[in-house]
Amino acid sequence: MIVVPSLAARKRGASLDLGPPTEILRALHDPISRHDVTRLVGPIRRPLLEETHVSSLAPVTRPTSTPDRSRVGRAPDRILCAVSGEPGDDAVAQLIVATCQFPVSPDVARNGRYVMHQLRTASERGAQVAHFPEACLSGYAGPDRSSYDDLDWTHLEGVTRQLFDLAGELRLWLIIGSAHRLTGSHKPHDSVYVVNDTGTLVDRYDKRFCSGDPSGQSGDLAHFTPGDHLTVFDVRGIRCGVLVCYDYRFPELYREYKRSGVQLMFHSFHAANVAPEVFHAMDTNFGTELLRLNGAGTYPGITMPPSMTAAAAANHMWISCPNSSAPESCWGSFFVRADGVTTGRLPRNRAGVLISSVDTRIPLYDSTFAWRDRALDGQLHSGTLVDDPRSDNRTQL
Repeated sequence: MIVVPSLAARKRGASLDLGPPTEILRALHDPISRHDVTRLVGPIRRPLLEETHVSSLAPVTRPTSTPDRSRVGRAPDRILCAVSGEPGDDAVAQLIVATCQFPVSPDVARNGRYVMHQLRTASERGAQVAHFPEACLSGYAGPDRSSYDDLDWTHLEGVTRQLFDLAGELRLWLIIGSAHRLTGSHKPHDSVYVVNDTGTLVDRYDKRFCSGDPSGQSGDLAHFTPGDHLTVFDVRGIRCGVLVCYDYRFPELYREYKRSGVQLMFHSFHAANVAPEVFHAMDTNFGTELLRLNGAGTYPGITMPPSMTAAAAANHMWISCPNSSAPESCWGSFFVRADGVTTGRLPRNRAGVLISSVDTRIPLYDSTFAWRDRALDGQLHSGTLVDDPRSDNRTQL
C-alpha cells in the first residue's frame, strides 16, 4: 500500500491511504502554494520552456527498482499520474511506458510546454518510452484548427527539435504525433515520430487510413496525405509498431504488424476537443437505453476502447492508447495488456501520465496461440478437416 499525506491530513497529523500500486492515484485537490510544494517534495525544477504555474501535486507509485526522484515541475494544468501493470524489479519489468495526455491545441508552443513537462514526469517515474497523442504538436486539423494554411512550419520544427533534444538528455524514447510537411502543394502527412533515447529521429509512421470520402474533400483527407508503410523498431528487446487513430477500423494493419513480430503497439489517438453542445447532442441521439448498454455516448467512446481490447487479445499484443484531453474528450488514455486486459486508464478532460509495465515473457492467457499463424497464412480453421459427404451437404439435416 502507498501512503502519501495530503495537505489537510498533515494538519491533522494523519495520512491518506491511496490503495494498491496498480490503481490510479488521483491528484490531491487541496490548494498547494509554492511553499507547500517545496516543503513536500523539494525545490521545483523549471522545464526548458517556461510553464505558467503549479496547480496540484500528483502522488505517484513507481516500480520498486526506480530511484525515488520525486519532483514537481511547473504545469499549465492539473497533472494526473497513474501506474498500471505489475511493478517489479528490472528482471521482470522489461519496459516502462508512459502514456501521456494533455489538451492538444493549435498553439504549438503551448503543446510543446506540455510535452516537455510530461517528458520530465515520465523520466522521473522511471519510464523508458513516452508516448503522446495524434498530431499533438501541430494540433489536429479539424477539431483543433481549421487547416494548416496558417501553421508556422519553421516554428513547429524548432519546437520539435527541442523535444528531441530533451528526450536525448533524459535518455528516453519519444513517440509523438505531428503533422509532417511535404513539398509543394501536397498535403502533409498525419505522422508519428519515433525518436530514440539519444534524441535521434529513427523512423516516422504516416497514418495510412485517413478518414473521409473518396473525393478527398472531407475528414482527414481534406487535410492529410495518407502513408504507405509499417513502422517497426526495437526498444530494449521488445519489437514495437505504430498506428494512428482511424487505423483502428482496419484490423488488417494489426495482422500485418503481427506478421512482422510486433509485441507492443503505440496507437496514437485524437478523439477530443468536441464542443460541449455537440458532445451532449450525441448522448441524446443514442438515448438512455443505448447509453446504459454501451457506457458511452459517442462513436469514438463506444468503438475505440473495445477495438483495442480485441486487437490486443486477437494478436497477443500490448497496446498504449493516448488521447488528447481537450474537453470534451471522448475517453481517457489507457493501456491494454497482451491478453486484452486494460491495466490502467486516465480520466478524460484532464492532463495526465499513465505509467505501465511491459514484460513480454510473462505467461499471459492467449487462446489463439495454437492457430494464429495458420490464420495469418490464410488457413482459416483449427484442427484437421475430413472428407465426408455429410459435411459437404449443407442443405440437409
